[in-house]
Amino acid sequence: MARILIVDDDPALLRLLALRLHYEGHTAIEAASGAAALAKLEQELPHTMITDLQMPGMDGLQLFEAVHRRYPLLPVLMLTANGTIAHAVKAMQRGVFGYITKPFEGADLMREVDRALAVSSALGADMPSEDGGETWREAIVTRSPLMEKLLAEARLMAQSDASVLIYGESG
Repeated sequence: MARILIVDDDPALLRLLALRLHYEGHTAIEAASGAAALAKLEQELPHTMITDLQMPGMDGLQLFEAVHRRYPLLPVLMLTANGTIAHAVKAMQRGVFGYITKPFEGADLMREVDRALAVSSALGADMPSEDGGETWREAIVTRSPLMEKLLAEARLMAQSDASVLIYGESG
């Protein structure tokens, strides 16, 4: 079961997305604005995020930029009713994982969500599952998004042949 942060200023669409994700067996974390989404990220790191592009205050691209700086491995899907090819290309060039135009078919949405979750899992961004989680990190207990980011980066580096220099107070 994956945790998916959904961000939309339209309460009806937010609820519809949450219901669809619950139906597919996922946990939906709802946020009605970019600021609310950033606050939710401080509490719990999702496996992926779905955000509306056009919202009052912080729009979807601004939210993506803020999230991407702190959690570069988190796949972000962008929803928009005013989608153009130019907008999609711009978003993808900035690193947005996927771009979905509204109205969308539920199957199309879930295909993109599944694709994002596959990448999230492959990069090690997933947290322990109910069956005990990954064996390499089962002794590490955390709910901190920063620690999850660090563990994801450590797993990614462990799979490469790169040398790593660790520095800091004790390194």
